Amino acid sequence: MLWLVTILLTLLLFLIRKSFGVLSVPAAIALLAVIMSHARSGLEEVLAYALTWLLLLSGLRVAIAPGAGAGDAENLSRTTRIPSRIWALLWLAGTLLAVVVGGKWLVLRS
Repeated sequence: MLWLVTILLTLLLFLIRKSFGVLSVPAAIALLAVIMSHARSGLEEVLAYALTWLLLLSGLRVAIAPGAGAGDAENLSRTTRIPSRIWALLWLAGTLLAVVVGGKWLVLRS
């Protein structure tokens, strides 16, 4: 999993335009490389769980932050005549479900 994350982060470098991402993504790649080459398997497992929780919870943050003002919600609202707040609530419900199901799998596997 850590190798997959490293490959995906490397691919992400081609899509980044902002200065923070240009600095933070190579730093994350370097940190993962150091951990994978010098750490024990226990630390690698902790890192994999931490990355998974980070991704689960950051998805929730992304669903909450823009709310009904998200561009996608506005586009869908214009297309379907369903209010953008309903679309935002659907995304939030789906994201919460993903956090609950993913969190349950993580807790039961650890």
